[in-house]
Formats: sequence, structure tokens, C-alpha cells
Amino acid sequence: MEDIQTIEKMMASSDELPSQAIPAELLQGCTVVGSDGKGMGEIEDLIVDISSGCITHVVFSRGDWLSSESVAIPWKDVCFDSNTTCFVIKTNEGKYRGQS
Repeated sequence: MEDIQTIEKMMASSDELPSQAIPAELLQGCTVVGSDGKGMGEIEDLIVDISSGCITHVVFSRGDWLSSESVAIPWKDVCFDSNTTCFVIKTNEGKYRGQS
């Protein structure tokens, strides 16, 4: 894994990267919360559609270290809150909390 300074230099030297682009590895471990602000887990991975190059899902782990479970959420159902540096589930969060 490259260190943050190396990644920042690489991104600063590229004319092709959008200003809001960041390496996916920096998202791993970010907190996922519900609309109520309560923690739901941490990002494990991103799913990318190889034909379009677009992110389709974010995978997060919920539960504790004894009974952790991975859950895939459609990318359209999450948003990044730059104030809290968390990803917020925008819709049907009960489904992702393990509730119906």
C-alpha cells in the first residue's frame, strides 16, 4: 500500500483525475451510518462494473468481531458526508441494520 503523500503527489500531477477523486483504498475502514447518525459498520470494499467503470455497490461489515457480516449496498443509496467523514445510508437503512 502506498503512503498518503505518494498518493497525493500522484493525484496532484495528473491532469485527468477529477478534483473529487480519491483512491478506493482510502475508503476502506470509513464509517457507515444511518440517517440517524448511528454507526452501522465500516467499508470493506467497492464493487465496480468493469464494462462501465462505475461503482455499483459499497460493501460494509456490520456486527462485532465475533459475528461480523458483509453487506452490499447499492452505490446510489449512500452518500458521503464531508462534515463527519462518514458514508450515510440514504434509503431503507433498516434493511441494512438487519431489520425488515
